[in-house]
Amino acid sequence: MTILKANYTKWLRRDLWTLQQALFLLLGAEPPTSFFNPDRYGSDEYPTKFAQHYQEYFELAKDAVLLKTLKPFESFQIAEPTHEMKFYPKHILEWARTKQLDIPAPLEPILNRTSTYPSESTSTESKRAEGKEVTRQRNQRLQQDAEKLAQEQPGWTKARIANKLSKDPAYADITAGRIERIIRIAKNLKS
Repeated sequence: MTILKANYTKWLRRDLWTLQQALFLLLGAEPPTSFFNPDRYGSDEYPTKFAQHYQEYFELAKDAVLLKTLKPFESFQIAEPTHEMKFYPKHILEWARTKQLDIPAPLEPILNRTSTYPSESTSTESKRAEGKEVTRQRNQRLQQDAEKLAQEQPGWTKARIANKLSKDPAYADITAGRIERIIRIAKNLKS
């Protein structure tokens, strides 16, 4: 089985790439249209070695996002599942270079482009405000998801709902206990 070679011409025209798309392109492969699960090592579609490289790159990127050394194009993207976050191609490639990842030659012109992207604010106040807004939006989605689960599963306790939500990739970085504290304000959730 051979992996489809990346159609770089198509991807060079795109203004944004999801993390999954970027990692596939860094590995020289055409990104799939659906979620790629690297845990299926050795599948017919993707050989074990490719899946292992993808997983390694994904873990590096996930850590960089958590450390804020790799930032999605909009702050609210932080609340998205990591593989769906969107990035400016130049930012992803600059990050890849700092990690000494191989950058395919057809992608290198992106690194030489003059950035037309908005400059990042460096003021502590604006970063703090941005962080608060991201947290507020995530908590709002968390609350909505908790209320939806409470309606679908009326017998579930807040702890059980929080535990279920903590397994969702969108909330993987939040513990069940913290989720329970965040959703505690819901009026119709059972204690």
